[in-house]
Amino acid sequence: MDNHEIHINRCLALAKKAIGFVAPNPQVGSVIVKNGAVVAEGYHQSFGKPHAEINAIANLPKGISPKDCVLYVNLEPCNHRGKTPPCSHAIVKAGFKHVVVGMVDPNERVNGSGIDYLKANGVKVTKNILQSKCLFSNRRFVLFQKEKRPYIILKWAESEDGYIGKEGERVEISHWDAQKINHQWRSQEAAILIGKNTYLTDQPKLDARHWDNNDPSKWLIWGASEIPDLDESWNIWNNSNLPSLLESMKNNDLQSVIVEGGQKVLNSFLDAGLYDEIRVIKSKHVQMGSGIQAPQRPALNYEMKELSEDIIFTGIK
Repeated sequence: MDNHEIHINRCLALAKKAIGFVAPNPQVGSVIVKNGAVVAEGYHQSFGKPHAEINAIANLPKGISPKDCVLYVNLEPCNHRGKTPPCSHAIVKAGFKHVVVGMVDPNERVNGSGIDYLKANGVKVTKNILQSKCLFSNRRFVLFQKEKRPYIILKWAESEDGYIGKEGERVEISHWDAQKINHQWRSQEAAILIGKNTYLTDQPKLDARHWDNNDPSKWLIWGASEIPDLDESWNIWNNSNLPSLLESMKNNDLQSVIVEGGQKVLNSFLDAGLYDEIRVIKSKHVQMGSGIQAPQRPALNYEMKELSEDIIFTGIK
């Protein structure tokens, strides 16, 4: 691994700290290097706050000149004014002469223009370092930009014998440590979705209280029947048209959604091929004998994680 890759890897590690807090912006980390040594670093910590490059520049010790340093960033610097001024302009103004970029920003407002601005102002740009790893790190953002829909994660918990619940009865399948991981997953996504039957049976909170309380936006497919008077935290969808539902989420800048059931909702996404990732918590010991059958897992290359009472399967399309 060369030095460029080492420093872009560090950018990715920094960027990962903000997962769930920066959407609909991408996760970005930045390091500043002088003579092969890191002298400053920063990352985009929350939506609307300074970007990674700006934080790294602010952390550069006095007495170190940017013109003697290389700035690394896993995603092309922005070149437009949004919540904050363009980072490409700030980099030029600071005096950097070399910038290393992990990947080009697919956002149509950027898409190479940040790199072009740097080059036009005398900055050497090295790009596409660990590009595939950078793309994966920001897969929600990239898909949202290219396909104009949220990144879709289908998640369910199933018993050892393949059931996800019993009709009209609240059933606990996963153990405490798996539940905590599930709350971590929720905290990382922009929205969470369930169907009417799951709501009526479980009355779920759909929050991340066992992790960090970075709660996703709550969505409920109710169908055509009369909608109850629920509190304003719920976004209620009164039909089963998934493309229009995803369009509404997209229009609300919701970059990702984790779908937690029930069977009918999960299977509707599976049947339509509308999923990007599958996560299944399978109990090692809970036997139900009968009930609501778990969806059939699509044929993906699944990673397995063993917990005390459960096994977590994660597959990416």
